[in-house]
Amino acid sequence: MKNLLQQHLIESRPGAILQTLLKRQLLPQALILTGPEGVGQAEAAEAFAMACNCFETARRAEPKSLTLLSTLWGCGQCRSCLKIQSDSHPDILRIKPIGQTLRIKQIRAMLDNVALKPYEARRRFVLIAEADRMTPVSYTHLTLPTNVQQCRS
Repeated sequence: MKNLLQQHLIESRPGAILQTLLKRQLLPQALILTGPEGVGQAEAAEAFAMACNCFETARRAEPKSLTLLSTLWGCGQCRSCLKIQSDSHPDILRIKPIGQTLRIKQIRAMLDNVALKPYEARRRFVLIAEADRMTPVSYTHLTLPTNVQQCRS
């Protein structure tokens, strides 16, 4: 299943865009992956986080360059990739709704966490599942200019 999804993602337009971002090291502060439920947004987000933090890819790549990345998946075997796959990586935060909504306390905790430097990864990622379930207060808090600036530093 993963190989089929991986091949589809690599050949798709969104996959090509993500690969271009990786190869050029143009990683934006945020990406929004949208589409019908079940088309692979969560898998694509995880793949992108793995590709950006894969130890094996970093070892093979030229210094300060990720030009050898040919797929969106990391190696799947290094410590970083395995931790991401098992949802135990300290720098990959996953936020899911509590009940029917994403609550303000979840957004506040996430903002506190992203203000810190990564613990062991090159880049920290926050994967927000079902962001459309964010309460208006949560959304406003997430997008306040002061909070956005805090995430950039």
